[in-house]
Amino acid sequence: MRALPSLSRAERVAGAAFLLTLPLVNPYIRGEGNGHYAHLRSLVVDRDLDFENEFRHGDPDFVSSTFRRADGHFRPRLELPDGRARNQWSVGPALLWAPSFLQVHAALLLLRAFGAHVPADGYALVYRAACALATACYAFCGLLVARRAAARWSGSTSATVALVVLWLGSPLPVYMYALPFYSHASASFATALFVGFWAARRPLDRVCEWAFWGGFAGLMFATEPLAGTLVVIALVEWLRGRGPRVARGLAFIGGTLVAALPHLAVKWALFGSPLRTGSLIPYFWEAPRLGAVGFSAEHGLFAWTPALLLAVLGLLGLCRREPGAGIPLAIAFAAYYYAVACSQSWHGSSSFGNRHFVALTPIF
Repeated sequence: MRALPSLSRAERVAGAAFLLTLPLVNPYIRGEGNGHYAHLRSLVVDRDLDFENEFRHGDPDFVSSTFRRADGHFRPRLELPDGRARNQWSVGPALLWAPSFLQVHAALLLLRAFGAHVPADGYALVYRAACALATACYAFCGLLVARRAAARWSGSTSATVALVVLWLGSPLPVYMYALPFYSHASASFATALFVGFWAARRPLDRVCEWAFWGGFAGLMFATEPLAGTLVVIALVEWLRGRGPRVARGLAFIGGTLVAALPHLAVKWALFGSPLRTGSLIPYFWEAPRLGAVGFSAEHGLFAWTPALLLAVLGLLGLCRREPGAGIPLAIAFAAYYYAVACSQSWHGSSSFGNRHFVALTPIF
Protein backbone atom coordinates (compact mmCIF):
# COMPACT_ATOMS: atom_id res chain seq x y z
CA MET A 1 0.00 0.00 0.00
CA ARG A 2 1.43 3.37 -1.00
CA ALA A 3 2.09 5.95 1.68
CA LEU A 4 0.46 9.34 1.30
CA PRO A 5 2.90 11.76 -0.35
CA SER A 6 4.32 14.47 1.89
CA LEU A 7 3.90 18.11 1.01
CA SER A 8 6.82 19.93 -0.56
CA ARG A 9 8.01 23.26 0.80
CA ALA A 10 6.23 25.11 -2.02
CA GLU A 11 3.00 23.27 -1.26
CA ARG A 12 3.26 24.05 2.44
CA VAL A 13 3.78 27.74 1.70
CA ALA A 14 0.84 27.71 -0.71
CA GLY A 15 -1.28 25.94 1.90
CA ALA A 16 -0.48 28.57 4.53
CA ALA A 17 -1.34 31.33 2.05
CA PHE A 18 -4.59 29.58 1.22
CA LEU A 19 -5.62 29.45 4.88
CA LEU A 20 -5.15 33.21 5.08
CA THR A 21 -7.57 33.65 2.17
CA LEU A 22 -10.44 31.69 3.71
CA PRO A 23 -12.09 34.81 5.21
CA LEU A 24 -12.66 35.90 1.58
CA VAL A 25 -15.11 33.03 0.99
CA ASN A 26 -18.63 34.38 0.45
CA PRO A 27 -21.43 32.07 1.72
CA TYR A 28 -24.13 33.86 -0.28
CA ILE A 29 -25.97 31.69 -2.82
CA ARG A 30 -26.80 33.40 -6.08
CA GLY A 31 -27.65 32.59 -9.68
CA GLU A 32 -27.37 29.01 -10.80
CA GLY A 33 -25.77 28.18 -7.47
CA ASN A 34 -29.34 28.03 -6.17
CA GLY A 35 -29.97 25.10 -8.51
CA HIS A 36 -26.90 23.14 -7.40
CA TYR A 37 -27.58 23.76 -3.71
CA ALA A 38 -31.27 22.90 -4.08
CA HIS A 39 -30.40 19.29 -4.90
CA LEU A 40 -28.68 18.86 -1.54
CA ARG A 41 -31.08 20.84 0.61
CA SER A 42 -34.21 19.26 -0.89
CA LEU A 43 -32.97 15.66 -0.68
CA VAL A 44 -31.64 15.95 2.89
CA VAL A 45 -34.17 18.25 4.57
CA ASP A 46 -37.37 17.79 2.53
CA ARG A 47 -36.49 14.30 1.24
CA ASP A 48 -37.95 15.01 -2.18
CA LEU A 49 -37.10 16.44 -5.58
CA ASP A 50 -39.58 19.29 -5.49
CA PHE A 51 -37.41 22.41 -5.63
CA GLU A 52 -40.07 25.13 -5.60
CA ASN A 53 -39.47 26.16 -1.99
CA GLU A 54 -35.68 26.20 -2.52
CA PHE A 55 -36.05 28.32 -5.64
CA ARG A 56 -38.37 30.77 -3.87
CA HIS A 57 -35.67 31.09 -1.21
CA GLY A 58 -33.06 32.12 -3.81
CA ASP A 59 -31.49 35.51 -4.35
CA PRO A 60 -33.77 38.23 -5.79
CA ASP A 61 -32.45 38.02 -9.35
CA PHE A 62 -32.85 34.24 -9.40
CA VAL A 63 -36.39 34.46 -8.03
CA SER A 64 -37.43 37.10 -10.56
CA SER A 65 -36.05 35.04 -13.45
CA THR A 66 -37.81 31.88 -12.23
CA PHE A 67 -41.22 33.15 -11.17
CA ARG A 68 -43.59 35.60 -12.83
CA ARG A 69 -44.02 38.85 -10.97
CA ALA A 70 -47.70 39.12 -11.90
CA ASP A 71 -48.94 35.96 -10.14
CA GLY A 72 -45.86 34.33 -8.59
CA HIS A 73 -46.16 31.20 -10.73
CA PHE A 74 -43.28 29.57 -12.57
CA ARG A 75 -42.27 31.06 -15.86
CA PRO A 76 -43.56 28.56 -18.44
CA ARG A 77 -40.21 27.16 -19.57
CA LEU A 78 -39.10 26.58 -15.98
CA GLU A 79 -42.01 24.35 -14.97
CA LEU A 80 -42.08 20.62 -15.68
CA PRO A 81 -45.29 18.93 -16.88
CA ASP A 82 -45.91 17.58 -13.36
CA GLY A 83 -45.75 21.08 -11.89
CA ARG A 84 -42.29 20.78 -10.33
CA ALA A 85 -39.45 23.21 -10.92
CA ARG A 86 -37.07 22.53 -13.76
CA ASN A 87 -33.70 22.06 -12.07
CA GLN A 88 -31.33 21.90 -15.01
CA TRP A 89 -28.14 22.14 -12.96
CA SER A 90 -25.76 19.33 -12.17
CA VAL A 91 -25.81 17.24 -9.00
CA GLY A 92 -22.05 16.81 -8.61
CA PRO A 93 -21.43 19.97 -6.54
CA ALA A 94 -24.09 18.81 -4.07
CA LEU A 95 -22.27 15.47 -3.77
CA LEU A 96 -19.05 17.28 -2.91
CA TRP A 97 -20.78 19.54 -0.38
CA ALA A 98 -22.71 16.67 1.21
CA PRO A 99 -20.11 15.72 3.90
CA SER A 100 -19.96 19.32 5.17
CA PHE A 101 -23.72 19.84 4.94
CA LEU A 102 -24.54 16.56 6.69
CA GLN A 103 -22.13 17.24 9.57
CA VAL A 104 -23.70 20.63 10.17
CA HIS A 105 -27.22 19.20 9.88
CA ALA A 106 -26.46 16.41 12.35
CA ALA A 107 -24.91 18.85 14.82
CA LEU A 108 -27.91 21.19 14.66
CA LEU A 109 -30.39 18.34 15.04
CA LEU A 110 -28.46 17.17 18.10
CA LEU A 111 -28.55 20.66 19.58
CA ARG A 112 -32.28 20.84 18.96
CA ALA A 113 -32.72 17.50 20.68
CA PHE A 114 -31.12 19.04 23.76
CA GLY A 115 -33.47 22.00 23.65
CA ALA A 116 -31.48 24.58 21.73
CA HIS A 117 -33.47 26.90 19.49
CA VAL A 118 -31.39 26.71 16.33
CA PRO A 119 -32.69 26.37 12.77
CA ALA A 120 -31.94 23.04 11.08
CA ASP A 121 -33.58 24.05 7.83
CA GLY A 122 -30.65 23.93 5.41
CA TYR A 123 -30.73 27.67 4.87
CA ALA A 124 -28.89 28.92 7.97
CA LEU A 125 -25.54 30.64 7.58
CA VAL A 126 -23.66 27.73 9.11
CA TYR A 127 -24.84 25.41 6.32
CA ARG A 128 -23.90 27.84 3.59
CA ALA A 129 -20.57 28.70 5.15
CA ALA A 130 -19.63 25.04 5.48
CA CYS A 131 -20.43 24.35 1.83
CA ALA A 132 -18.74 27.52 0.57
CA LEU A 133 -15.57 26.71 2.54
CA ALA A 134 -15.69 23.19 1.13
CA THR A 135 -15.69 24.61 -2.41
CA ALA A 136 -12.60 26.70 -1.69
CA CYS A 137 -10.82 23.71 -0.14
CA TYR A 138 -11.72 21.45 -3.06
CA ALA A 139 -10.46 24.02 -5.57
CA PHE A 140 -7.18 24.47 -3.72
CA CYS A 141 -6.67 20.71 -3.45
CA GLY A 142 -7.31 20.54 -7.19
CA LEU A 143 -4.52 23.07 -7.72
CA LEU A 144 -2.13 20.96 -5.65
CA VAL A 145 -3.03 17.80 -7.56
CA ALA A 146 -2.58 19.61 -10.88
CA ARG A 147 0.74 21.06 -9.73
CA ARG A 148 2.08 17.58 -9.03
CA ALA A 149 0.96 16.37 -12.43
CA ALA A 150 2.62 19.35 -14.14
CA ALA A 151 5.82 18.89 -12.15
CA ARG A 152 6.28 15.47 -13.73
CA TRP A 153 6.73 17.06 -17.15
CA SER A 154 8.03 20.58 -16.59
CA GLY A 155 9.72 20.63 -13.19
CA SER A 156 8.70 21.72 -9.71
CA THR A 157 9.49 25.42 -10.13
CA SER A 158 7.52 25.85 -13.34
CA ALA A 159 4.59 23.93 -11.87
CA THR A 160 4.59 26.16 -8.78
CA VAL A 161 4.64 29.31 -10.91
CA ALA A 162 1.70 27.93 -12.89
CA LEU A 163 -0.21 27.26 -9.67
CA VAL A 164 0.27 30.84 -8.49
CA VAL A 165 -0.62 32.38 -11.86
CA LEU A 166 -3.81 30.34 -12.24
CA TRP A 167 -4.79 30.84 -8.60
CA LEU A 168 -4.43 34.62 -8.84
CA GLY A 169 -4.66 35.44 -12.56
CA SER A 170 -7.53 33.34 -13.93
CA PRO A 171 -11.31 33.28 -13.30
CA LEU A 172 -10.81 30.45 -10.78
CA PRO A 173 -10.63 32.64 -7.62
CA VAL A 174 -13.92 34.34 -8.49
CA TYR A 175 -15.72 30.99 -8.37
CA MET A 176 -13.56 29.74 -5.52
CA TYR A 177 -14.27 32.66 -3.17
CA ALA A 178 -16.93 35.06 -4.46
CA LEU A 179 -19.31 32.60 -6.17
CA PRO A 180 -18.57 29.23 -4.53
CA PHE A 181 -22.02 27.79 -5.22
CA TYR A 182 -21.50 27.83 -8.96
CA SER A 183 -20.13 24.51 -10.24
CA HIS A 184 -16.91 25.77 -11.81
CA ALA A 185 -14.45 25.63 -8.91
CA SER A 186 -15.80 22.24 -7.84
CA ALA A 187 -15.47 21.04 -11.43
CA SER A 188 -11.81 22.08 -11.46
CA PHE A 189 -11.25 19.76 -8.50
CA ALA A 190 -13.04 16.84 -10.16
CA THR A 191 -11.05 17.41 -13.36
CA ALA A 192 -7.83 17.51 -11.34
CA LEU A 193 -8.61 14.09 -9.87
CA PHE A 194 -9.25 12.68 -13.33
CA VAL A 195 -6.14 14.17 -14.94
CA GLY A 196 -3.92 13.76 -11.87
CA PHE A 197 -4.72 10.07 -11.46
CA TRP A 198 -3.85 9.45 -15.09
CA ALA A 199 -0.64 11.49 -14.88
CA ALA A 200 0.54 9.64 -11.78
CA ARG A 201 -0.19 6.12 -13.02
CA ARG A 202 0.12 6.15 -16.78
CA PRO A 203 0.33 3.81 -18.48
CA LEU A 204 -2.58 2.25 -16.62
CA ASP A 205 -2.03 -1.51 -16.76
CA ARG A 206 -4.36 -2.93 -14.13
CA VAL A 207 -8.08 -3.29 -14.61
CA CYS A 208 -8.76 -1.91 -11.11
CA GLU A 209 -6.92 1.30 -12.06
CA TRP A 210 -9.29 1.77 -14.98
CA ALA A 211 -12.24 1.30 -12.64
CA PHE A 212 -10.94 3.98 -10.26
CA TRP A 213 -10.17 6.27 -13.18
CA GLY A 214 -13.71 5.77 -14.42
CA GLY A 215 -14.95 6.78 -10.98
CA PHE A 216 -13.14 10.09 -11.29
CA ALA A 217 -14.60 10.51 -14.78
CA GLY A 218 -18.09 9.95 -13.38
CA LEU A 219 -17.58 12.57 -10.67
CA MET A 220 -16.22 14.99 -13.27
CA PHE A 221 -19.27 14.47 -15.50
CA ALA A 222 -21.70 14.78 -12.57
CA THR A 223 -20.08 18.05 -11.50
CA GLU A 224 -19.85 19.61 -14.96
CA PRO A 225 -21.42 17.55 -17.78
CA LEU A 226 -19.50 19.52 -20.40
CA ALA A 227 -16.28 18.23 -18.82
CA GLY A 228 -17.38 14.78 -19.91
CA THR A 229 -15.60 15.60 -23.18
CA LEU A 230 -12.32 15.01 -21.31
CA VAL A 231 -12.92 11.26 -21.35
CA VAL A 232 -11.28 11.47 -24.77
CA ILE A 233 -8.06 11.20 -22.74
CA ALA A 234 -9.18 7.75 -21.60
CA LEU A 235 -10.12 6.82 -25.17
CA VAL A 236 -6.63 7.71 -26.43
CA GLU A 237 -5.03 5.80 -23.55
CA TRP A 238 -7.25 2.79 -24.21
CA LEU A 239 -6.52 2.74 -27.95
CA ARG A 240 -2.76 2.81 -27.54
CA GLY A 241 -2.64 0.40 -24.61
CA ARG A 242 -1.83 -3.27 -24.65
CA GLY A 243 -3.36 -6.14 -22.78
CA PRO A 244 -7.03 -6.84 -21.89
CA ARG A 245 -8.68 -3.89 -23.62
CA VAL A 246 -12.20 -5.19 -23.22
CA ALA A 247 -11.81 -5.65 -19.46
CA ARG A 248 -10.23 -2.24 -19.08
CA GLY A 249 -12.93 -0.56 -21.10
CA LEU A 250 -15.72 -2.24 -19.17
CA ALA A 251 -14.04 -1.37 -15.86
CA PHE A 252 -13.78 2.28 -16.87
CA ILE A 253 -17.39 2.44 -18.01
CA GLY A 254 -18.54 0.68 -14.85
CA GLY A 255 -16.63 3.05 -12.60
CA THR A 256 -17.99 6.04 -14.50
CA LEU A 257 -21.59 4.88 -14.19
CA VAL A 258 -21.27 4.15 -10.46
CA ALA A 259 -19.80 7.56 -9.67
CA ALA A 260 -22.28 9.40 -11.91
CA LEU A 261 -25.27 7.39 -10.64
CA PRO A 262 -26.65 10.07 -8.26
CA HIS A 263 -26.61 12.65 -11.06
CA LEU A 264 -28.13 10.24 -13.57
CA ALA A 265 -30.80 9.07 -11.10
CA VAL A 266 -31.91 12.62 -10.32
CA LYS A 267 -32.09 13.53 -14.00
CA TRP A 268 -34.07 10.37 -14.70
CA ALA A 269 -36.54 11.20 -11.92
CA LEU A 270 -36.96 14.77 -13.14
CA PHE A 271 -36.85 14.45 -16.92
CA GLY A 272 -37.65 10.81 -17.65
CA SER A 273 -34.18 9.89 -18.91
CA PRO A 274 -30.72 9.80 -17.31
CA LEU A 275 -29.30 11.30 -20.51
CA ARG A 276 -31.42 14.47 -20.36
CA THR A 277 -29.97 17.37 -18.39
CA GLY A 278 -33.05 19.54 -18.65
CA SER A 279 -30.92 22.39 -19.97
CA LEU A 280 -32.66 24.98 -22.11
CA ILE A 281 -29.41 26.11 -23.78
CA PRO A 282 -29.18 24.78 -27.37
CA TYR A 283 -26.00 23.66 -29.14
CA PHE A 284 -25.27 24.39 -32.79
CA TRP A 285 -22.75 21.70 -33.67
CA GLU A 286 -22.32 22.84 -37.28
CA ALA A 287 -21.75 26.52 -36.47
CA PRO A 288 -19.14 26.84 -33.71
CA ARG A 289 -18.02 30.33 -32.64
CA LEU A 290 -14.36 29.30 -32.56
CA GLY A 291 -12.81 32.74 -32.92
CA ALA A 292 -15.25 34.48 -30.62
CA VAL A 293 -14.71 32.00 -27.79
CA GLY A 294 -11.02 32.81 -27.76
CA PHE A 295 -10.82 36.48 -28.65
CA SER A 296 -14.21 38.20 -28.41
CA ALA A 297 -14.57 41.21 -26.14
CA GLU A 298 -17.56 39.32 -24.75
CA HIS A 299 -15.61 37.11 -22.33
CA GLY A 300 -13.18 35.75 -24.91
CA LEU A 301 -10.98 33.18 -23.20
CA PHE A 302 -7.61 34.61 -24.25
CA ALA A 303 -8.69 38.23 -24.56
CA TRP A 304 -9.84 38.31 -20.94
CA THR A 305 -7.22 35.95 -19.52
CA PRO A 306 -3.95 36.20 -21.47
CA ALA A 307 -2.23 33.80 -19.06
CA LEU A 308 -4.36 31.01 -20.50
CA LEU A 309 -2.95 31.67 -23.96
CA LEU A 310 0.50 31.02 -22.47
CA ALA A 311 -0.91 27.84 -20.93
CA VAL A 312 -2.16 26.59 -24.30
CA LEU A 313 1.17 27.41 -25.94
CA GLY A 314 2.86 25.46 -23.17
CA LEU A 315 0.52 22.57 -23.87
CA LEU A 316 1.68 22.56 -27.49
CA GLY A 317 5.26 22.46 -26.22
CA LEU A 318 4.37 19.48 -24.06
CA CYS A 319 3.10 17.71 -27.18
CA ARG A 320 6.63 17.91 -28.57
CA ARG A 321 8.50 16.99 -25.38
CA GLU A 322 6.09 14.37 -24.00
CA PRO A 323 3.68 13.39 -26.79
CA GLY A 324 2.24 10.55 -24.73
CA ALA A 325 0.93 13.10 -22.24
CA GLY A 326 0.66 16.26 -24.30
CA ILE A 327 -1.33 14.92 -27.24
CA PRO A 328 -4.24 13.48 -25.18
CA LEU A 329 -4.42 16.71 -23.16
CA ALA A 330 -4.37 18.82 -26.32
CA ILE A 331 -7.14 16.70 -27.88
CA ALA A 332 -9.19 17.06 -24.69
CA PHE A 333 -8.74 20.84 -24.68
CA ALA A 334 -9.73 21.04 -28.36
CA ALA A 335 -12.83 18.90 -27.82
CA TYR A 336 -13.91 21.01 -24.83
CA TYR A 337 -13.22 24.26 -26.70
CA TYR A 338 -15.30 23.09 -29.65
CA ALA A 339 -18.19 22.08 -27.39
CA VAL A 340 -18.20 25.50 -25.72
CA ALA A 341 -18.02 27.21 -29.10
CA CYS A 342 -21.15 25.34 -30.22
CA SER A 343 -23.17 26.45 -27.20
CA GLN A 344 -25.56 29.37 -27.44
CA SER A 345 -24.06 30.44 -24.11
CA TRP A 346 -20.44 30.26 -25.35
CA HIS A 347 -19.66 33.57 -23.63
CA GLY A 348 -20.86 32.43 -20.21
CA SER A 349 -23.55 35.15 -19.99
CA SER A 350 -22.98 36.93 -16.67
CA SER A 351 -19.41 35.86 -16.09
CA PHE A 352 -15.91 36.82 -15.02
CA GLY A 353 -13.84 35.83 -18.01
CA ASN A 354 -15.12 32.75 -19.79
CA ARG A 355 -16.27 30.75 -16.80
CA HIS A 356 -16.87 27.60 -18.82
CA PHE A 357 -13.12 27.00 -18.90
CA VAL A 358 -12.51 27.08 -15.14
CA ALA A 359 -13.04 23.31 -15.20
CA LEU A 360 -9.91 23.02 -17.37
CA THR A 361 -7.66 24.68 -14.77
CA PRO A 362 -5.70 21.42 -14.21
CA ILE A 363 -4.92 21.17 -17.93
CA PHE A 364 -3.89 24.84 -18.07
